[in-house]
Amino acid sequence: MTDRTNRPRDRYHAQVRAEILTAAWEQLLGTPAADLSVKAIAAQLQLTAPALYRYIGSRDELLGELAVQVGEELADVVEQAAAAAGGSPAPLVAVAVAVRRWVVAHPHHYLLRSIERPVPAAAAGAEQRALAAIGRVCEAAGDGPRRPRPGTGGRDAAVPSTTPAAQRAVCFWTRVHGVLGLELTGHLAGLGIDAETHLVREVATPDGAAV
Repeated sequence: MTDRTNRPRDRYHAQVRAEILTAAWEQLLGTPAADLSVKAIAAQLQLTAPALYRYIGSRDELLGELAVQVGEELADVVEQAAAAAGGSPAPLVAVAVAVRRWVVAHPHHYLLRSIERPVPAAAAGAEQRALAAIGRVCEAAGDGPRRPRPGTGGRDAAVPSTTPAAQRAVCFWTRVHGVLGLELTGHLAGLGIDAETHLVREVATPDGAAV
């Protein structure tokens, strides 16, 4: 039986769909997701808007696909930074800075993925990849939570993990997202806070104490 994906018609459909996603990704480099223009994407690909919808069911579906792609890209950045940070005296700081620099270069992508839309179920794998890479860095550094909350017995019940390194990875990741969200929405600049300096301080102090 012939695999549907091997049929010329299906290959063409997959190719055009990929081109639509690429064009949308490029548009987000300079345009907020709220202003993403399906008409402009269709014109770029020499399609009519109705023809484009033969490949993407709706604008909302397109944004959902982009959000999944952003998650995969961000997980790649984390994995690469984690692998390169092995010899660093502050490996978590190195990972955080690498993530921030990618996000600053792709602010509309990040905001789409992290703030403007619910995280798609299809993005869970990328999130787990990122956390696993961060957890490996924490484990190699012997890094775990430094200040248990009262009554938790040394383990934060809000973090569904049994290892200190995995708990630290979740704490690290939520702090990074928190700082980046505040930066991209203008809150840190409004307070006169340098975002990268603040991010480094946040991730360099596992118990949340100021340096």
